[in-house]
Amino acid sequence: PNLSPAAQQARQKFATPYYGFVNLAMATLAYTDEKASDIKNVYRDMPAIAAGMPPLPGPTLGSAPLTGAWRIDWGPCVTDTNSNLLFAASFYETGGDTPVVTWISVRGTDTSSGVVGLFQQIEEDIDVRHTVAFPLGTPVQIARGTAEGLDRLLALQPRSSAATPQAGLGTILSYAQFVAAKDPATPIIVTGHSLGGCQTTVLALYLKRALPAANIIPASFAAPTAGLADFAAAFDAAFPNATQWWNTFDVVPNAFASGPAEIGRAH
Repeated sequence: PNLSPAAQQARQKFATPYYGFVNLAMATLAYTDEKASDIKNVYRDMPAIAAGMPPLPGPTLGSAPLTGAWRIDWGPCVTDTNSNLLFAASFYETGGDTPVVTWISVRGTDTSSGVVGLFQQIEEDIDVRHTVAFPLGTPVQIARGTAEGLDRLLALQPRSSAATPQAGLGTILSYAQFVAAKDPATPIIVTGHSLGGCQTTVLALYLKRALPAANIIPASFAAPTAGLADFAAAFDAAFPNATQWWNTFDVVPNAFASGPAEIGRAH
């Protein structure tokens, strides 16, 4: 792709914590119009907010920002009950048609999503007593609630509208395949906060197993545990340099820690 040297250098930094605040901004954007009464506006508001964001910071401290703009390329998609939201956004250099980087962002728990949606989120959060096999590849175990949330995300498909010109219609797997086929080096950052952070870990591993040549990079925030030790080992093997952010005083990422040695671990 015809990317500037600065953009090429920026791509190398997404496997490090350097762009952590940008990843956090993408995780935060997933909460746009989260209330049940406001969610109908997300198809209008999210693309407008993304378009108004400042450009991607330069690849080194003090360097000039990249010249270009953000765009929602897929979604936003919301389940019928407003339990889960997913979208993909990209940063493009001015005049470019290949993204410098693409984010797939998962919304976290939304207590104002409505009764049914909230119940489904609680189930995704706390149904950890039962485990099921993770799809694709070597079998590992994840919480049944987490698996149900992943199934909902994988089934979502964007609706077409004038406000959201879609780069690739279909499921989020179809979209990631579209991006990787166009340029396998494109960083595809999977991010999310809280429940969205937990889903980040399983969605990232699912996409990596489905698209092994794609440049999938997970970046979770305050993520509760998704699975057992075998899942953690599989995740670490797939993403040895994953950036996972948490506060050691936050009960969410530490909720299912098995002992003092595990406190603070994000998976």
